[in-house]
Amino acid sequence: MTKYYCKCCGDSYSSESSLLSGSCSYSKTGKHQLFEGSEAVKYYCAYCGDYYSSLTSLCRNSCSYSPTKKHVPYEGTEKSKYYCTYCGDYYSSLSSLTRNSCSYSPTKHHFPFAENEKAKYFCAYCGDSYTSLSSLTRNSCTYSPTKHHFPYDGNEKPSYKCKYCGSSYSTLTSLCRNSCSKSPTRYHFPAK
Repeated sequence: MTKYYCKCCGDSYSSESSLLSGSCSYSKTGKHQLFEGSEAVKYYCAYCGDYYSSLTSLCRNSCSYSPTKKHVPYEGTEKSKYYCTYCGDYYSSLSSLTRNSCSYSPTKHHFPFAENEKAKYFCAYCGDSYTSLSSLTRNSCTYSPTKHHFPYDGNEKPSYKCKYCGSSYSTLTSLCRNSCSKSPTRYHFPAK
């Protein structure tokens, strides 16, 4: 039976709807938030690289690197290289990545890109593509709130939907560059 986990407290439910409708004292919204990683032997923190054998243990312990002061689960898989979402630098371990500084990150530390290596990396704010994560993240973007490209963490698809309103477009560029009344940036933002 498939289990659905909360990424704020680690509790599990038998359906996504029952998880999302339940309250969570560890979440800033007061509701459970879906963990999009897979079940594993080790659950890593995205902010410090520490790991625990259960998601509940990870989520309920403190982390000095996290803005919430609690561990936040890394939703990717174990890899030979861990890339930073904000600058594209990489390290051989998650803890080495997360404990080193990054001038592009809002927390001033590297934050792991959960996806696997790709042939093309797309910007989630404008749809531009580059052949390396560092080329993408180190170039400017007029649509991004940070003024730098930010990686889209989904895969290439025949159509892309907006996370906020559900509108669909055939290319990521056309989605990202059209306005959306429900988005905080006033432009569509891609759903995973």
